[in-house]
Amino acid sequence: MRSNSDFKKDTVNTSKSSFIRGAEFYKIPGASAGGYLILNLNGKDYIHRNVPEKVWTRFKGASSFGSYYNSNIKGKFRLDLGDWNR
Repeated sequence: MRSNSDFKKDTVNTSKSSFIRGAEFYKIPGASAGGYLILNLNGKDYIHRNVPEKVWTRFKGASSFGSYYNSNIKGKFRLDLGDWNR
């Protein structure tokens, strides 16, 4: 099992979004499979696995986080619903 120190964490301010309340990306240094994208959508955490870092980078630069999520992330990556402490 990996410890939290094995992951590189990145966040983006989502306060301009009425739908996405928080966004975090966890990358394992040296891993080529991508990382974990955790989005808080209206109070519920959605954990997407194996998300490429370039998808995260584009999400962070999107003019609309919700539109980018719906077009480029939703339904494209393995999803777990989370109720956990970060």
